[in-house]
Amino acid sequence: MQEEEYVDYLILGGIRHGEVWNGLKEDVILQLPAKSQRMAKFYGRDTEAEITLPLNDAYFITKHKTKDGKYFMVASTEPLSAFNVDEEIKKQIHHLALLIEINRLRAVFITHKAW
Repeated sequence: MQEEEYVDYLILGGIRHGEVWNGLKEDVILQLPAKSQRMAKFYGRDTEAEITLPLNDAYFITKHKTKDGKYFMVASTEPLSAFNVDEEIKKQIHHLALLIEINRLRAVFITHKAW
């Protein structure tokens, strides 16, 4: 039995630009829930309810190779030529490094506070 593979996708373009999503490895299109969904409707007992499907945004997936030879999964609504992909990846790596350091410091603080 083949295990499911999860990867992180850097989103470029659209309303989710700069977000990182984790999901099953896809080859062509990544489907994410739309940020704005329609409000629910209320119906009376005698009225037939309308059936609607949740909205999804579609992103095209590219396996991007940086100048230093590392690969990153990028999901985009526009051609990648519209972005400096290496710079966008650097921004995310810097941001993630800061979050890791903040969480490490938080764990140290909690440990010392417990003493």
